[in-house]
Amino acid sequence: MNKIEKLNELNTLLKSGVINNEEFNKLKEELLKEDTISISSVSSNSFNINKPNKKVFFKSFKDSKGNIISTPQIEYLDIDNIPKNELNQLRKFIESKLIFAGFDMTKDEIELKNKLFSRHAVDEIISRREGFNFPLFSVCGIISGLLLIYVITISPCMMYLGGISLSIYNVYSSFFIFSRVASTKYDRIAAGISIVLLVIAWVYYGISWQETLK
Repeated sequence: MNKIEKLNELNTLLKSGVINNEEFNKLKEELLKEDTISISSVSSNSFNINKPNKKVFFKSFKDSKGNIISTPQIEYLDIDNIPKNELNQLRKFIESKLIFAGFDMTKDEIELKNKLFSRHAVDEIISRREGFNFPLFSVCGIISGLLLIYVITISPCMMYLGGISLSIYNVYSSFFIFSRVASTKYDRIAAGISIVLLVIAWVYYGISWQETLK
């Protein structure tokens, strides 16, 4: 192997993260001084050929109380062969990140999430968030219930014009939320309110209709 090939090999090791810039410059200097140097004979004190060759990037975040959650002190990681002493640390970090800052995950954090947790497990984790995971269904369900009551108070006959459609949407949005593992307690409270409004509307409609028949 000539010097050019050896330099290319050193450059490959640098790019893959096996050695750092300081180690690269030191080995290159030795290579240029000596006519024969074997990359494989370099002492393990210079670099560890078994070091994971994927550099990972984690991003710190704040929890609901404003406390900063620091990133794991892990710079290199073999995603397919995570050491046991690092596994629990990574699980705890990714789980907390999903709850408090799931919208701000790095590419490596997303890859770890998909590796460490199933889709069902992720849904269970994010259901512990403060707030709504399905704000559109939650808000629209309540609005449809309120509109339904308003329509009936104007005229029970208008129930056939828009009331039935509003009722169907109300039931659908509530069923959607209750059937999702990822629904937060606030999603479910909103869905419960929607159902209560729906019941009130139909009870009021029944009373109004009986009075009309009299």
